[in-house]
Amino acid sequence: MNDTDISRLSYRERLAQSAVKLSLIIAFSGAMLGTIVAVGLGKIAGWESWLLILAAIMTGGLLIAVSIRPAMATSVITGCLTIYYLLHLNAGAIIAYASTDVIFRTLPYMAWFFPLLVFHHFTNFGFYKKQIGVLVSIGPAPMLLFMMVDLRDPIGIAAVMSYTISYYASVAFIDLFTRHRDQEIKRAALAEETERSAAAIRASEERFRLLSLATDDLVCDMDLAEGRVWWNDKLRNA
Repeated sequence: MNDTDISRLSYRERLAQSAVKLSLIIAFSGAMLGTIVAVGLGKIAGWESWLLILAAIMTGGLLIAVSIRPAMATSVITGCLTIYYLLHLNAGAIIAYASTDVIFRTLPYMAWFFPLLVFHHFTNFGFYKKQIGVLVSIGPAPMLLFMMVDLRDPIGIAAVMSYTISYYASVAFIDLFTRHRDQEIKRAALAEETERSAAAIRASEERFRLLSLATDDLVCDMDLAEGRVWWNDKLRNA
């Protein structure tokens, strides 16, 4: 990896680290607010309230970890956070639907799978990215299967099917986009490296030419790869 690649990667990593920190702050604030308001007022109870409390503990712990070790933000922390929220969102949606039989109650959980999909692709820089990516691609499948088994309302079935198509279309689109982006970054880095190498060769050849002109010695150069021979004027006039 050359200096350009490292510089470009470092810039992307800094952006990703900031995104992870911001996501943790939002998630922690939301979990705390939900715990204090919704649970405190009795709007949410049972297993769903425990999920909110667990989310506050989990995101709070990861927020402390990323503050102490910022470099872990785009590896262990983002990987753990992604896996946790896959479990959290599925469990929350299943619990909410099982307790009410109302699809509307699952919307707060269903909606967050889309930003989670983007979050994984743009913040994970190698921590089991492929394996976690498979889990993210599966995403809301457990909660969708749970609801489809129980649903009898045609409108509800249509809503779940529409959500399913939208999510997996997003999976395909973002996967295609990130692959194209990575290829473009590699091509740009390769082109820049090639140009830099060519410039270095030209500068070296110019220095060699000027040196040969400045000396009274006989100087020649053979390029075995291209079968070229070069000599200075002293050798020509000898």
